[in-house]
Amino acid sequence: PDQPAVVAVAQFAGAATDSGLSDEERQTLIAALNQAPRRAVLINKPDRVVAIYPSPTREKSSVPFARSLEELPRPSSKRPVRVGIGRLARKLADFPISYREAEEALFIAGLTDGGKVVRHYNDLGVWRLILRIKDETELQRFADYYLNPVVAHDLDQQTGWLRTLETYLDHNGNLRATARALNLHRNTITYQLEHISKLLEKDLGDPEVRLSIQVALKVRKLLTARGR
Repeated sequence: PDQPAVVAVAQFAGAATDSGLSDEERQTLIAALNQAPRRAVLINKPDRVVAIYPSPTREKSSVPFARSLEELPRPSSKRPVRVGIGRLARKLADFPISYREAEEALFIAGLTDGGKVVRHYNDLGVWRLILRIKDETELQRFADYYLNPVVAHDLDQQTGWLRTLETYLDHNGNLRATARALNLHRNTITYQLEHISKLLEKDLGDPEVRLSIQVALKVRKLLTARGR
């Protein structure tokens, strides 16, 4: 009978997809995966290591297992290790899906660089929807519509307003927190946001506008990572 399992993928942060691992690096990834409370079947890939952890039949989700991995100490390494985890594979047919999800969690962890070692697919939020959109031309149009005026201004005037906009949205529109994160005066942030609003011809206080810009920023990161 099919046995549920958790699929995890470990890789060094910032590793190129075509870069191989030295024996020492591979052992570091294996050591990270072997710290889990369950023994895993390990599969070596050129630039990463895949682990399949058998799960009790009563287990309903791989999220608790992912959380337990977050609490474990990491082997010392010059390069940070990241681990992506897919949703629970309940039967054999689920394994390719769970593996894809673990790969996507690992990929998005590299884009966002939030410092988390373990990233579960369920934690990806709207990234899960963006990754399912195959029409890259439409994705590019969406990102360009919401961001191009600011990107063009940054290139022309050597400013960093796109970063200001992203930081402002990341801090839920809190001017003080944005200023602190960027090490700028609050008045400077206010000035920049007023001009960004004019460039975009959008009201940054509108929740729908904020959501659309946040999605556009994620899309831009995704397309940049794909070489577009």
